[in-house]
Amino acid sequence: MNFNVIKKNRKYFAATTDNNKSCKILIDDYSKDLALGEHFLAVKDISVRSKYGTDLIYKLAANVEEQTKLGICSLKSEYNTLLIEKCRKLGGTWDKSQGAWIFSSIVEKEVEELDEIFNSAPVIVEIEAIEEIQEQGKAIEFLGYPVCKAFSRDSGARIETGIALLSGYATSGGSKNRWTTVLSEGATLRLKIPEDLLNIYEDKKFQVKTI
Repeated sequence: MNFNVIKKNRKYFAATTDNNKSCKILIDDYSKDLALGEHFLAVKDISVRSKYGTDLIYKLAANVEEQTKLGICSLKSEYNTLLIEKCRKLGGTWDKSQGAWIFSSIVEKEVEELDEIFNSAPVIVEIEAIEEIQEQGKAIEFLGYPVCKAFSRDSGARIETGIALLSGYATSGGSKNRWTTVLSEGATLRLKIPEDLLNIYEDKKFQVKTI
């Protein structure tokens, strides 16, 4: 993950991420010799998240000298919010020009494990909503993959490419400023999903049947 280290304080370095968000890097035996300036670092996310907001805090996954000797590794896969979360926890940086996540090779083993899961052979499944599903201001997902999405209170909802709605309906709702994507109870969709992902994770909003 790319950082611009600005200042060394008593307990943390003050820094910004590659998308210009303010953050802190814990000062410990791994990071104590970290120089000010720009760095690509493998980190662990130890942020404090509460209803009041997020205090972005990172901890180096290995010492500075070891990280500078290592190269990089990468991961390409379809858009998936579960994968995004895991890539960020491993200190990954999204390279838009390459359409890939870039990591320090210090986490190559973990990246390979993600590759095996999220790029495993696809299987066709039918998923049925156990009850009506509503998501405010975003798409409804199955195991991190968007299946349908509204864009405003009155827009209706679009079924994502490569997904078939076999029964029930998807629509929009809520208010003008707090719109929701809605999928009816019993709505059934057919889609492809990586087999290993299906075997490892569970989405309790849906009943799942492999075709």
